[in-house]
Amino acid sequence: MVNQGLLGVAGWVFWALVARHTSTTQVGTATATLGLVSLLALACTLGLPNTFVRFLARDPDPRRLLTSGLWATALAGFATGTIWAAVYPFTPALDTITSRSVVVFGVVVSALGMLGTFALVAQRRAAWVLSKDTAGSVVKLGTVAVLWRFGALGVIAATFIGTALGTVVAIGSALRSRYAPAPSRPRAPSSNGNSAPKWYWTRHLRFSLGNHLSVVVASLPALVLPAVVATVLGANDAAYVAVALMLLAALNIIPQALSNAMLAEIGHDETQVRRHVLRALAAIYAGAVPAALVLYVLAPRVLTLFGERYSQHATTCLRWMCVATLISGLNYVGDTVLLAFKRVRAYGVVNIAGTVLVLASIVVFANNSTSGIGLGWLCGQVGYLLISLLGLWRSGVVARLLAR
Repeated sequence: MVNQGLLGVAGWVFWALVARHTSTTQVGTATATLGLVSLLALACTLGLPNTFVRFLARDPDPRRLLTSGLWATALAGFATGTIWAAVYPFTPALDTITSRSVVVFGVVVSALGMLGTFALVAQRRAAWVLSKDTAGSVVKLGTVAVLWRFGALGVIAATFIGTALGTVVAIGSALRSRYAPAPSRPRAPSSNGNSAPKWYWTRHLRFSLGNHLSVVVASLPALVLPAVVATVLGANDAAYVAVALMLLAALNIIPQALSNAMLAEIGHDETQVRRHVLRALAAIYAGAVPAALVLYVLAPRVLTLFGERYSQHATTCLRWMCVATLISGLNYVGDTVLLAFKRVRAYGVVNIAGTVLVLASIVVFANNSTSGIGLGWLCGQVGYLLISLLGLWRSGVVARLLAR
């Protein structure tokens, strides 16, 4: 929680500095590009973040699971980033070989950074997560003060430099961890005589890929929305929506961090699932309700930190999103519970159907205004919750929780 709070504050400072020293067009271009890079990086993780959190602690060979997953992700990130950089129609400001190379680098380090973070979460090494994100944030803030003169490319490059440092620290720490003897079955020899196949992560292939598409689809609204708004309403409105989404992400730190912690605890102790779920819900709303209320009231003043235009155009959008946070907290927990019980199919259906509903609601309520986008976000989260509750009931998870 402290780590995610630090990232939220660092993000506010970063974008406040950028917004005050560059135009809204540059901010909109940078946030749209960074959102797409984050989506591609997430796609290249192959479902391994949740796999690490759920299985790394009890795997027969956790180090091999970690290293094989890192190699697979690095190769997927490089291939995907290269193809995207070659074919994507970037704006003139980013349509250079240097810009496209920076994007490829960003996809790779962002994907590996996600794996490193979740590996540390699985190891219950939150202090190292805090350390690597602190170092990355400091470097990012220092670098952007030098590079913002280069516009959107400078902002993007500063972001990836900070990400790269955090990634190196996370992976180095995760690989140096001392693993306890595995409580599960011993490894079977592979056909070539080695103790395990090279791509050892594939032993969890069904779980990894089964939830991977769902995770990517569920991330679409937040990551793609700035790019969609930039295309439909223009780069200026994309900047306003991007700042609102960034502040929303700060609120979502609470349910996201506690849901991940809940899944890690269940991975270590599968006999107290209901207890972990109730504790997570209580902690989420103890923090989310006052945080959402404060940001709702102070929305105009907070947005003024980025510039007066942001306060004028994004306040109502942000306030609708604050209300939506109280609903999305339940959605985070519902998704995580489905993963804890290995209901991969139900998890996929809930995520895909819920995301489609969120995007559809945004389109319906947009009405060429940022305020409509916020209202659509709220309505979409309500619909997602209804689908999530149905998925929990139909998959038998509710019955199992009540029976424990």
